[in-house]
Amino acid sequence: MGNFVPLVFDVLAVLADTYKIYLKNGRLMAFIAVLIISFHTMLYLLNVFSFTPFIKNLIMKQTYQLGITRPGTPPFTNLLTGMENDVKIFVAVEWIFLLITAMASLFFAVSTTYASALIHGGKMISIKDLVSTTIRSLKKPLVTIFYITLFAFGYLFLCLITVLPLALILGGGQVTSSVSGIVLTILATVFYTYLSVVWDLGLVVSVLEDKFGIEALGKAAQIVKGMKLQGFILNLLLTILSLILSKCLSINSKQSEAIRIVIAVLIVSSIGMVRMFGYIAFTVLYYRCKKTHGEEVELEAADMEYTKIPIAPLTNENVP
Repeated sequence: MGNFVPLVFDVLAVLADTYKIYLKNGRLMAFIAVLIISFHTMLYLLNVFSFTPFIKNLIMKQTYQLGITRPGTPPFTNLLTGMENDVKIFVAVEWIFLLITAMASLFFAVSTTYASALIHGGKMISIKDLVSTTIRSLKKPLVTIFYITLFAFGYLFLCLITVLPLALILGGGQVTSSVSGIVLTILATVFYTYLSVVWDLGLVVSVLEDKFGIEALGKAAQIVKGMKLQGFILNLLLTILSLILSKCLSINSKQSEAIRIVIAVLIVSSIGMVRMFGYIAFTVLYYRCKKTHGEEVELEAADMEYTKIPIAPLTNENVP
């Protein structure tokens, strides 16, 4: 209990500092927020009015026509060929869509982290300079994201080959197996949240320091020592909030389609704002980790320079 109270105060301090960054430069933060909300809104509307109807029409049309066409005939073969071509086009478009989404998410993460660092350091930057600096700085975070993705897929694969067999072993009946699967999934998700503290902090390191990839993740693992529980609680809170908002999207409403779309857009935009808050919070956590290890970060308006400044402990000779 004695360690729990300071832990909670540390997390609250990170949240308070994150909120202060919004207040220090509301114009810059508002610009990033508008970009994120606009992108997520466009993404959702594109999915609602383009991809979803395309899939439904493809399934209904091809299923109906295949059902009334005699197998082995030329029309049946033409239907199968057309269906195959449609699926190929859809997969290609989805990959392009996924790539654009990934790059946009990376841009938002880097720009938010960079802007937060400058604001935290008391520096000013124009929107134009922020955009240009972010674009020039994408290479290092991109490499780090690549390694984070590999680790995430590795963890997912490990969970699949361990959680599923364990759920079957622990559960004698269907209900017991379902409960065991849910419990093990929750535990796996919580542990993933714990692991991702280093990954999220590694992304911040790759933005603010001359390190990337494995080196950035190693640096993050080094400086987060002594602060990992704080990062875990912070990550857990953000994850729970995102999951709650995501669950709201699947709730069936009796409202009109227009109202449902407006509500969904608001929820999707809120999820984007939670992610933005998370980028800022982990930038604040990065500074606290550096301070804990006796390192200070000095910022310039357009470039960042890093200096390790030892913090000497107070002795009787230092006290007047």
